[in-house]
Amino acid sequence: CIANDNGYNDQDYYCEDLHVLQDFIDENTSLDSLDIFDIIETSWFNDDGRLDYLSLAELSLTSVPESIGILDNLEQLFLNGNNLTSIPQSICDLPSSCQIYIQYNNLCEEYDFGCISQFEPQYCDE
Repeated sequence: CIANDNGYNDQDYYCEDLHVLQDFIDENTSLDSLDIFDIIETSWFNDDGRLDYLSLAELSLTSVPESIGILDNLEQLFLNGNNLTSIPQSICDLPSSCQIYIQYNNLCEEYDFGCISQFEPQYCDE
């Protein structure tokens, strides 16, 4: 587990949730030099060590990892104000109650999946 490798194991964070966060770092050059806890706050985890809130807004993200759907305890996701031109369909694997905010990116209409709470406005360059 990535938690053991980075000294987070004493916090009882859910391993798969941390791996998704590492995937964001690995797939986005804007996050290259950062550690998981440089981009998130410990208060975003519930008492069970599960991530239930995630805000990666305005971090110049260009990619959302396919693994995003693993965050099955997430209640709110903010990806607004980035440089996204595509998102994986697996974003809809998040709980149906999860509020997903992804406005102010470069996404065209084909990415306005029914699971997204706030999609518009976008800066689509078709």
